[in-house]
This record gives sequence, C-alpha cells and structure tokens, in this order.
Amino acid sequence: MYKQRMYHFVIYQLSGIQAGIQSEHAVVEYIKTHWKDLDLQQWMNVDKTLIIKNGGTTNSVGYAAYSAEEYTGSLQDILHKLTDFGIKAEAFYEPDLNNAMTSIAFLVDERIWDVEKYPDFLTIPGVLLHPMDNRILEAEAKEKGFTRKHLEIRDYLNSFHLAKN
Repeated sequence: MYKQRMYHFVIYQLSGIQAGIQSEHAVVEYIKTHWKDLDLQQWMNVDKTLIIKNGGTTNSVGYAAYSAEEYTGSLQDILHKLTDFGIKAEAFYEPDLNNAMTSIAFLVDERIWDVEKYPDFLTIPGVLLHPMDNRILEAEAKEKGFTRKHLEIRDYLNSFHLAKN
C-alpha cells in the first residue's frame, strides 16, 4: 500500500487557525463519504500528514455580483480539476459564511509527493536524454506504478503555495 497524505485547499482570506479549522471540516466530509476506503484507513491509522494550500477565491453563485458576468472562484475550479484527474475530493461549505465553499480535502499517495522515490522520469534538470534512456526511465517508472498522470497531478499541486497566516 502506498503512503498517503491528506491535502487541502482553503480560501486565501483565512488566518492560520481558521485555515486549519476549515481544513478539518473538509476532512470530516471526506471521512463521512470515504470511510471504507483502504487509502483513507492507511492515512488515518499510519500516515496522518496534512498539507494545507492556498486555494484562492470562492464563488458558488456562478456570477460576479457587480457585473453579472459568469464567474467561479478558484476553489471551485480546483475541485473540478481534481475530479477531472479522478481524485476523490470533498468540499466543506461554511454556514457562517453564507455557505461559501471554504475548503477541499483529498488524499494523494506517495507517487505524487515523493520525488526521491518517484522522480520526474522525463524531466531530469540539465540532462538531455537519449530516446533510449527515456524508454529505460519510463520502464523503471512503470514498474513502480508511476505514470504521466501522476506527473501531471504533481505539477498541478506544486503550482499552488502553502496557506499562510
């Protein structure tokens, strides 16, 4: 079984403690839905690591209040992107903030975040690889269950900063 980490995206306006609280609300939503999943059991019983990232804005209404133009917040866009990747994710909607989406929780396994065990097999910095070398590296990655999809997810998650106070 792969090691797991619970990632969160929270809206940018939150203080550090508020980001933690909203993240944990989303964890509860995740557990309520996926409590039988083996990866969640692995995370709850062994791994327990949390990562909280800045998810930017939220707008569940679908339009900008002052211009009536179509608009979704970046948090909503992130949830859609995670779904497109096939990642199980759960959002929390804060009743005290007019039911705005404030946090998203989801699990990713070590193939996403462990760059030593699962290096970016086609992007070795400063090295121009011969096509045969690429095939060898891809074969090694395939043996470990590491695919281009994992690399795409890694790149996407790494494009966001950690949440700050």
